[in-house]
Amino acid sequence: MIRLCKGEKKLQLIKEMNYKQNRDSIYKYIIENSNLDQKMEHELYVLQTYLLSLYREALETDINLNDNNLFNREDFELSADDVKRLTILMDFGEADRCLYAAHSTESILPISPTERVSIASIVSGKSFSSSYRSSGRSNMDQEFQCGTISYLTLEALRHYQKNFSKTFHQSQVEEKVYEPGIFVTSERIMKMVAKLLHIGVDSPDPKSTMYQPIVFNCSSKAPFLLELFSRSMWLLSRTRREMKVSTITDYPKVMQVLEKQLQMVLSRRPKDFERLTAYMTEITFEEVLAKWQEEKDQEFVDLQNNNASIIELKESLSKENEQYVIHQRINVLKVGQVFPKVTEKKTGKYIFVQLSRNEKELFIFDIKNSKYTEQMSLQDKISIGDITHIATGLNCKHVRL
Repeated sequence: MIRLCKGEKKLQLIKEMNYKQNRDSIYKYIIENSNLDQKMEHELYVLQTYLLSLYREALETDINLNDNNLFNREDFELSADDVKRLTILMDFGEADRCLYAAHSTESILPISPTERVSIASIVSGKSFSSSYRSSGRSNMDQEFQCGTISYLTLEALRHYQKNFSKTFHQSQVEEKVYEPGIFVTSERIMKMVAKLLHIGVDSPDPKSTMYQPIVFNCSSKAPFLLELFSRSMWLLSRTRREMKVSTITDYPKVMQVLEKQLQMVLSRRPKDFERLTAYMTEITFEEVLAKWQEEKDQEFVDLQNNNASIIELKESLSKENEQYVIHQRINVLKVGQVFPKVTEKKTGKYIFVQLSRNEKELFIFDIKNSKYTEQMSLQDKISIGDITHIATGLNCKHVRL
């Protein structure tokens, strides 16, 4: 029905479908209790795309970072004087808020008390690392300059700061020390998430089945998009450490890995925030490298099997290659090979089998030792023309010797 409507009526239908009771019903009666076929998965993806399109205007509305009418950039961005020293960075493990109504208190990344470490110090002080001074904002590449962010990014930052304040402070420190800054990174991650979820597209992908169950299973106070953004900011911190990078030149590589991590996480379709976080924990940098290698290998196989030029070349050379293989195997037979002698009682004897030069007979010699073939006595000759059957695989008695 939404597909057929336009304008205000379409928007009103989308808003009605976004009511929590409607999303709950879809989750309970369709997603949770059904083995969905591909057609239904596509329909859920289409509905999800329409629901998330409610964020499009906020995504496309830019805010000047120096406009104090909506926010003060100092609320999110640390100055050089705010960072005194960097201690051990905290793993994203302490949730600072209680999820609402349908959600129990959730730890973003559960860890035992003995595993907890301190957050980077954020205290007033004049001293600041020399590494930051030498790589300050004035020396940053033009690509990483940021004068605006989207309104959606601002809302995501507010959500992150309000609900996960300790991890938010970690992101503040990392972005100040490693660059390019909290606003540049948050804007890039929001655009990355929007791209993966197809927010802002004119129409849903006609073939996609990439729906996310949590879209239909979250409260309005803990929306999927903002929760995913918060976790993505933490995942960036962890990925940086796994890749052991700390300079602005490595930033594009880290963001490329992060996008692949999010893609792999979303492909698993987590059904709640706890599983979403667990999947993020599992998809490490090493997992991404393994996935890329797997895709590269599969791409090579597909190229071999589907590329028209390669198929034509294989067909033109197949007969010639077949003849090469036959000649090579015949030459091996002419050299000869040692085999265990098959008898009713295993006596440890051996035979040496060799193809005649005219390729018409097989010579079978008795030998005393498998390593020495100097002393051989001809036992039998078998005409190739008399052979009617060949035992292969498990049917061959030599397999069991």
